[in-house]
Amino acid sequence: MSAADDGVQQTADMTTPLNLDANPLFADFGVRMAGVGLDLFIVMFITEVVPVNVIEAIGLTVTDRRPINLAVFLLYCSVFWSSPLRATPAQLLFGMRVVDEMGERLSLGRAVVRGVLLIGLFAAAMTILGIPSTPYLGVVALVGYSLLFLAALTPNRQAGHDLLVHSLVVNKTALKSRERLAQLREHVSDSDPVSRKQRRPSVKSIVENMIVLVIPVIVLLVFAQVGHDRNLRSRIGYAVGEVAMLKIAVEEYYAYYTRWPTKEGELGVATRVNYPDGGYYELEDDGVIRIRFTVKSALKKGSIVVSPTVEEDRITWECHADGDFAKKHLIAGCRE
Repeated sequence: MSAADDGVQQTADMTTPLNLDANPLFADFGVRMAGVGLDLFIVMFITEVVPVNVIEAIGLTVTDRRPINLAVFLLYCSVFWSSPLRATPAQLLFGMRVVDEMGERLSLGRAVVRGVLLIGLFAAAMTILGIPSTPYLGVVALVGYSLLFLAALTPNRQAGHDLLVHSLVVNKTALKSRERLAQLREHVSDSDPVSRKQRRPSVKSIVENMIVLVIPVIVLLVFAQVGHDRNLRSRIGYAVGEVAMLKIAVEEYYAYYTRWPTKEGELGVATRVNYPDGGYYELEDDGVIRIRFTVKSALKKGSIVVSPTVEEDRITWECHADGDFAKKHLIAGCRE
């Protein structure tokens, strides 16, 4: 074999590791999201079985579980990431490991910071549920989803929180041997242009990951809108139900005096009555009862008018909306 052939062979040997696909080193975006979802489910299960006396012992009410969920999730992730396992139970199940950019175990401090950032990103992403009632939250949700989706776009599959703490989520096979660990470090390094080019995600993988992300986003938006509409209809129905006693008082007054009361004082009731679900009702001329809302911007734009009519010595009540109400939010008896 000639010297030239030796040189070619050496060059091929030196570049062979670079020709290996980098993707198997890093956890797939969809698998990462599935792992986080399963971890959240595990944490929710843990917090639901915490005895009531334990909750009360730390000064929290039984219904105040959000701080408990966040604290347990942070502790859960931080301890597992910084442990010899280098992964939460869900990540172990899906064959993932969380390490630093050298493939080493995270310190507890870095794991805590990573956990705080991850919670922040998911909290921002979940504001998508508030978009139907507060549209500007869409900007917050977009930022959260964008920083999470970086895991499908960046060369080393790092999401926003990974970039800030210099962590990686790799497949367990990336740490199986010294050769694979060396390959991981080589791909993470920015020093070699060939390696850097190989680490760029393909258009196909980006599209596939976008589908993985978009489907649950659409489902969440639909769920949020349905829940929002149901909540508004429930509030209107509750408010209409709250005036039942006042309607009876108006009917009795008319039956006795054959005229409508002109003010609440004639009925022996307050001028304005607040009801628990966020609003109030008041009596107007001709026995008309007007219901107003003090919560939910979509309800503050108008009012519900409940008016009596005498038909053959019998009083009937009609209900209609006054103002900018979406028809779909009105209960059946108040639709014109």
